[in-house]
Amino acid sequence: MSTVLEIDQLRKQVPKFKLNIAVMRVEQGEFAVLLSGPKAGKGTLFKLLLDMLFPDFGTITLFGLDSHRDSEAIKQQLGLVARRPGLYYGASLKRLKHMVRPFYREWDEQAYRDYLRLFELDESWVYGRVDNAAKKQFVLALALAHRPQLLLLDEPFLHVPPQARERMAQSLWQERRERGMSLLLATTEPEEAARLADSLHILHGGSLLMSVPIEQLPEYASDLDWQGREKRSRDEALARRIAQTEALFAHCIDAQAGEDAR
Repeated sequence: MSTVLEIDQLRKQVPKFKLNIAVMRVEQGEFAVLLSGPKAGKGTLFKLLLDMLFPDFGTITLFGLDSHRDSEAIKQQLGLVARRPGLYYGASLKRLKHMVRPFYREWDEQAYRDYLRLFELDESWVYGRVDNAAKKQFVLALALAHRPQLLLLDEPFLHVPPQARERMAQSLWQERRERGMSLLLATTEPEEAARLADSLHILHGGSLLMSVPIEQLPEYASDLDWQGREKRSRDEALARRIAQTEALFAHCIDAQAGEDAR
């Protein structure tokens, strides 16, 4: 198994904020989830990964390449589902596809059309006139159509209803299973993290506080009072994992607050 993303001693100062990540890795085929509160630094991290910002210190390696020096080659293998994609609201979905497609050598038109059918999207629709779920699904279809090796997702399920959310999740699992695609998904929802993650990375106040393989979650949460958070569910294992994730997230934030107060 190869490493698709490796961060080493990363520091970046932006106005009123400093990002500090000592070590972080994502392996091929891994579903990594970045769990954070608001204004924790995930936006800054994603901009660094996309070479929209340059590190003050440390290195970011993607697919064995330097994130800045080799950015053009990296962008062919890197997909993005942004929280605010910045697509032109007055354009049809078809027009937006034609604007995006030329940037990618490995564009797969059949895959794109398959995802339009899965998400029940019509290319004649105007982007600015469709609901939030359709917007999110269209952006995901664009991202998957160029067959990325690593897909970055910034709160992709925010304000998306359950049925559309399930279709989106299915498409991610399919790409992961069939092509070995890796994923780095940012969310503020512990339940979402517990449902999806192979590995959990907790970001708060600009610092990566903890990285945990999901199978080791019970060990990390063993000394925490997570039982009171557990909700009744048909899937007891999932309910337990959600409660442990919530408890660990709260513990990390409380511990960091204690450190900051000293």
